Amino acid sequence: MKYHKLSYYKNQLNRGPERSVKAKKNIIALLFRKGISVVISYLMVPLLIDYLNPTRYGIWLTVSVFITWFFLFDIGLGNGLRNKFTEAIANGKDKLARIYVSTTYAIVSIIAVFVFVSYWILFPIIDWGQLFNAPEELDSELASLVTIMVSYFTFQFIVKLISTILIADQRPAIAGYFNTISSILTLLLLVIAIKVFDSSLIIIGYIFSVSNILVPLIASFYFYNSKYQKYRPSIRWVKFSYSRDLFSLGLMFFAIQIASVIIYSSSNMLISHLFSPAEVTPYNVSFKYFSIITMVFAIVMTPFWSAITDAYVREDLIWIKTVIIKLLKLVAVFSIASLILVICSGFVYRIWVGEEITIPFSLTIVMGIYSIVFIWNSVFASFLNGVGKIRLQLYIALLQAIFIIPLALFFTKAFNLGITGVALSILIVNILSSIFGPFQFYLIINNKAKGIWAK
Repeated sequence: MKYHKLSYYKNQLNRGPERSVKAKKNIIALLFRKGISVVISYLMVPLLIDYLNPTRYGIWLTVSVFITWFFLFDIGLGNGLRNKFTEAIANGKDKLARIYVSTTYAIVSIIAVFVFVSYWILFPIIDWGQLFNAPEELDSELASLVTIMVSYFTFQFIVKLISTILIADQRPAIAGYFNTISSILTLLLLVIAIKVFDSSLIIIGYIFSVSNILVPLIASFYFYNSKYQKYRPSIRWVKFSYSRDLFSLGLMFFAIQIASVIIYSSSNMLISHLFSPAEVTPYNVSFKYFSIITMVFAIVMTPFWSAITDAYVREDLIWIKTVIIKLLKLVAVFSIASLILVICSGFVYRIWVGEEITIPFSLTIVMGIYSIVFIWNSVFASFLNGVGKIRLQLYIALLQAIFIIPLALFFTKAFNLGITGVALSILIVNILSSIFGPFQFYLIINNKAKGIWAK
């Protein structure tokens, strides 16, 4: 009986078009590895809070977000490469794919050197303690933390491109395992550090930086000397004249990324300045709690961006319509799960982080609704990203970025909503995308898109 069930599920997994089979297999593998990553991530929260204390932990979260801003310096090249690489291999143009890969590595390397040099020029004139609203006694420790993370970041900036290649080749599950292995390594090093070292942001900085560089570095050497040898970056294949293809789409992705950073990453900075670094902790705990919804759904969505690019290039619109309908049904299931998380939140918070961290129920409700809006938007964003029709998405993102901070200040000051006001502002600006995204999808998929809707 068990054999027949296993055979049935295996047959279901292998049914359908090749790209659908690839997507299903990637989703299963991604769910498995993300499940490990989520467990590790949740285990690390109480460990880090206990090791660093709430104030240091709040500073660590804020600095971590600040460092992620530097990834924007790829000016959208990663996403530009993702689409162009998929298009090239879909059309059987391996040499063109290698040109895109080599040129992207060259440009990103130049940018990384620029960022590294610029940081060391600006470092002496920046008051990091004031920037992050940190206690004066942590100024030196904070400055060292930022230096460590920026220095390691510039190298990670380059080696992480192997993940882009794997995702573009519709193999996101393999790329996903890099993060899982890095998370396992980080947890092991954190456990050792807790037993050996006193509370230190510097130690945490080294642990996370080394873990996030080592895995993609080893992976790059492996893949570019095996499966992707024909795409291996080489100075001989660097053609800056082809950078226009990468930049034309990449610059719009870049602008959207900047807007997204302002929308999502500014929350920690706002809370730190409006209230205190310690208040970042309950906000982040609530955000991470509902990230189990957004992360799992993001796993489901991961294979579809490049799969949609492939289908659109081959004019297989029927496959795209079928997939979007199935994904929207899944949105309904995840929405119910989000409501259940809201109901169970008080109990879970107490078990997870204890009584020391207090999370307002109003914040939990807003985060729950936001998670539903997020997964709805992600379905249509993946389609629009995949087909390269992102001009309207760019304009909406810029509007969101303009209004997010004024809205956050309005809700926190005028209505005295505290950190809940910051979350509410993020929810409200995302409603724009939830209206325009589905409409643009309808126009494009039915060949009715004109003007801004077709760009």
